[in-house]
Amino acid sequence: MDATGCRIGILGLDHWYSALPYLSALTRDSRVKVAGIAHHDIVRTQSVASESGVDRVVANPAALLEDKSIDAVAIFTSTDRVPGLCIAAAQAGKHILAIKPLARTLAEATAVVDAVRAAGVHLLPSEAVGAGGRRGAVEIVRSLVSEGRLGEVAFARCSHSAGLPWGWPDDNRPGWFIDPSRCAGGGWIDHAMYQIDRLRWILGRKVESVRGKLATARYTDLQVEDWGTALVWFEGGAIAEFRADWFMPSGSMYQDQFEIAGTKGVVRIDLVTHRLHIAETPPQWGALDQWREIAVPRNYDAATVAGHLADVVLGQAKPLATAEDAWSNLAVALAFYDAARSGRAVSVKELPGR
Repeated sequence: MDATGCRIGILGLDHWYSALPYLSALTRDSRVKVAGIAHHDIVRTQSVASESGVDRVVANPAALLEDKSIDAVAIFTSTDRVPGLCIAAAQAGKHILAIKPLARTLAEATAVVDAVRAAGVHLLPSEAVGAGGRRGAVEIVRSLVSEGRLGEVAFARCSHSAGLPWGWPDDNRPGWFIDPSRCAGGGWIDHAMYQIDRLRWILGRKVESVRGKLATARYTDLQVEDWGTALVWFEGGAIAEFRADWFMPSGSMYQDQFEIAGTKGVVRIDLVTHRLHIAETPPQWGALDQWREIAVPRNYDAATVAGHLADVVLGQAKPLATAEDAWSNLAVALAFYDAARSGRAVSVKELPGR
């Protein structure tokens, strides 16, 4: 790495929804050289590499991890492989962009955090730095909350609906996304990870406990849930509802909305249409609609994520989020699954030594 650029390797294309747009964005960043793609399906990988102008394709990620000229890796494998690759990358001294969730268990996630800390590298969790993460409307809402514009936050509601994932852009079979040996869960965790990170960051509070329900309601033959809803209690008393499902038509269509209600006002946001509305007190007496729209910049696309990764690797910016954030997000998600299966409230674990 020099002062003007960095070399980044791509590990896995399983989570192609993120891998392909981020790869495209990285190849367009003048400060970045995509030094290679490692993926088990060489035929698909060669096609992707040819389209993106990447000249190195390997089946084994070890080849890129052992390359001392590579400064960082972006990991887009199935969840079961993410922890091992993160640990190997950290031990090789490489910064990391990791697809969500970080692992299937907290023990695996703790091993990743330990490795990242020991190596002194950065790990950027995709649920925080990706689309719908800590930018744009989410950043504006955080400012509204911290400035006291909404008063004391009492309640939040988050809703994300998507289609059953495809295994590849031209293959509508869901593949590893519904394989419980390779993923951490189904339709709920697939997108609730964004909701969890979003509210943790906006409120700046720990999650204390979770209750929840999950079901296979539309795709009844799945071994993972296609729908879930959680009630989440934050430190200080705020309560949030997180709902996520695979009920949209199969493919990439989705909707992503959330609202936050406080003692002085309410905001509601649509992260697909990029529209944010706020209703503040005192209202005008008799008015039926108190909503006022606030302009939201469209600045959290794949190019922004790629740029932030390059900024962090080059030492030009502090990371928006860390491995510890990824651990805490996973802890909430796993507490939800425990709660849904047991039918009781479950306390959320905290990372030892944080």
